[in-house]
Amino acid sequence: MTFLQALEPPFKRIYINFDGVPNGSLPAGWTSVVVSGTAGPEVFSNYIRAAPTNSNNTNSQSYAGYVADSVNTDDQALQATTRTALNGLLCGVCIKMDAAMQNGVVGLTSTGNARGLYTITNGLFTRRATFNVSHAIGDVWAIKSEGNVYTMMKNPSFNNVGGDVTTWTDTTGVVKHGPNYRHGALYANSDRNAFGTRNVAAGLDNFDFRDLGWTV
Repeated sequence: MTFLQALEPPFKRIYINFDGVPNGSLPAGWTSVVVSGTAGPEVFSNYIRAAPTNSNNTNSQSYAGYVADSVNTDDQALQATTRTALNGLLCGVCIKMDAAMQNGVVGLTSTGNARGLYTITNGLFTRRATFNVSHAIGDVWAIKSEGNVYTMMKNPSFNNVGGDVTTWTDTTGVVKHGPNYRHGALYANSDRNAFGTRNVAAGLDNFDFRDLGWTV
């Protein structure tokens, strides 16, 4: 299900879940961008996840980026719901992305030590803040930007208030702004070890991307 909703210009909300979407490639309006490895994102059981990695000793990381539309302002928020249990592989929510998925800000979570808030600059990741919280299936993870302050949240209110787990202030202007940097994305990860065992990061659903000024 997809809907676009605007209250007062220029604020916009883009909400998409994957109910009824067949397993396999991303639906129309989405782009698949592989960061490392060979496996990109896919729809599986009505949520987004990384496709299983096929070769031993490989790790695949990718974006499912929504490029059919964008929000209208630089103050943005994106929420998504975990549909499967978190593990040591990363999944996450991305804002301030360009259409090529090479620049933006991403909040990554897992049960491992790589979780945190990262900037992406010309495809290169830099961790700006870390956090340590518990995880459960059904948790809502969110990231928002307010001016030059970026916050990752767990189970915030519908209007993206509360549940802060980490924050970072971009004092040197690392993050790019403007109409070309107003896409949202989901981050996916899978791997396969030396013995052929496949692992997939937690699946994400209920892509809820909006201008921060949009409220009910």
